[in-house]
This record gives sequence, structure tokens and C-alpha cells, in this order.
Amino acid sequence: MHEPGSPTSGSLGARVPARRRRELLRRLLAMAGGLGLGTGRAADESPPVAGSTPGPRRKLAIALGSGGAHGVAHLGVMRAFESRGLRPDLIVGTSAGAIVGALWAAGLDAAQVEREGARFGLFDAMRPAWPTLGLASNEGLQRALRELLPARPIEALPIPFAAVATDLADGRRVLIDRGDAPSAVAASACMPVIFRPVEREGRRLVDGALVEPVPVRSARALGGVHVVAIDIAFRPADEPVAHALDAAFQMVHILVNALIDEQIGEADVPVRLQLHPLMRGRADYAAVLADAAERAVEQVWPRIVG
Repeated sequence: MHEPGSPTSGSLGARVPARRRRELLRRLLAMAGGLGLGTGRAADESPPVAGSTPGPRRKLAIALGSGGAHGVAHLGVMRAFESRGLRPDLIVGTSAGAIVGALWAAGLDAAQVEREGARFGLFDAMRPAWPTLGLASNEGLQRALRELLPARPIEALPIPFAAVATDLADGRRVLIDRGDAPSAVAASACMPVIFRPVEREGRRLVDGALVEPVPVRSARALGGVHVVAIDIAFRPADEPVAHALDAAFQMVHILVNALIDEQIGEADVPVRLQLHPLMRGRADYAAVLADAAERAVEQVWPRIVG
């Protein structure tokens, strides 16, 4: 799925050779059919849950959604909770939400995530080098996470955490709540076609946004009782459509947003943010997005603690 890495990214079609545009378009269309997107079946219908462990039900769960460069907005969610001294009982993240969620679960505060994210280029690491379409690796993201996350498995993190990925073989959700955290997060944030799939336990995994862009159902599956869901996704109107490749990515945006519309209503406290207009023409967009998310969470705080 296409998640532009900067507020001035412009049309992808203008930057990618025509031959590669045609190949990427073919892959995107094939992928959409293979994953059941737009076919009328739920992409996460009867999904397997990998590595989940039954246990006591948790009260407060945070579901951090996908959104590429919009992921910095999740820092505002962290700040809102920190300023009120409330720690979630469970964090589940998809794609960019998995990056921030893993660091939050590991005990970093918002200021640390912001500082280290800038130092390591965490969200830049999600952006591909376009000349290597379909061949790029997101190992840079894994290396950064290995520097930042403690050398212990997901199940040993201070806050229970899980990342949502998609099994490329059958298009089903894979919910990862144990084992190596960096590879779990990298799988969740692995944009298909652009990045090579992440291999984990015999599966080839790609971006979880293809099945659960805002992981409300996964939070419920892991025992979340009161689920706060944060939607930071790109909207179909956020990017210009000038070429067939742009149209293909537009299709993915439309399908992902349809999944969000279907799933986010199941949250106890849904928070939907329209962020892309805030990014345009701003060098300081990261701070602007985080501030917008913090204000949005503050507005629904009585429902979060109610």
C-alpha cells in the first residue's frame, strides 16, 4: 500500500519509469485479488491468531492504526496518556502503529520516541527506494528497532503488545504477540510490492493494514475490554491521480479506508484524524500531527476513563 513519506511527495507516476509503473500496477492488482480486497469477503474472516495466549481479560486497550508518515501522530496519543498518568493495559499496532506501539510497550515515553525516531529515521525507514520496486528491504527499520528495544521477547515487555501483519500466502491476519519484537514490527510495516516480505516462522508477512488497518478486533482477541482506536490513515483524496500507478495506489487507499469504516465502529472510543491537510507545505508537520492527535484524545478523555 502506498503511504507517502513526505508532505510534498507528489505523484509517484512522475518519478517511476513507465516500465516499472506497469509492473507495479500488475502486482498491485494481483495482490488485491489474492488478498480478497474488493471481492466482498472480509479480509480477516476467521483469521488465525499466531502466538496468542489465553489469560485474564485486560481493561484498557489501545489500537494504533496504520498511516506511514502520519505515524508520528501516535506520539500525541502517548503524550495525552502520559500527562494524565494513565498506562494502557494492552497496546496493539498495525504498520506505523506497530512501530510506535512497540516502543511505548517497551517503556519509552513520547519524548524518547520522538527523539530516537528522528535520530534513527524510524518513519523514513518505511519509505522505499523507488528504483528497486519490489526488491527493497526494510532491514533498516529492524536495525533501528534493535537499538531501541530491549533484548527480550514481546511477551516480556512492560506493557502487553501485539503487531498485526498479513500472511502473503492466504491474505489472513497474523497477530504476533510473542517472540522477536523488531521482526514482528517490521512485518507489520512491510508495504507489499515495495518491500520484500518479512519471513517469520515459515510465513511470508506483509503490511497488516491490508487486513486490519486499525486493530480493534485484534485488541478484543487479546482480551481488551475497553478499546480506544486511533485512525491516522491516508484518505483517498490525499494524493493526486495522474498515472495508472497513482490510480492503483488510490484503489488501495479506498479499500483500506473501507476496512477502517467497517472495523473502527467496534471500538469503544474511536478517534478518527484527518491529518494529511495539516502536512502540506510544512517542514514541522511531525509536531503538528502529534499536537492534533493529542488534542483529539483530550476531547474524548472522559469516554476513555469512563
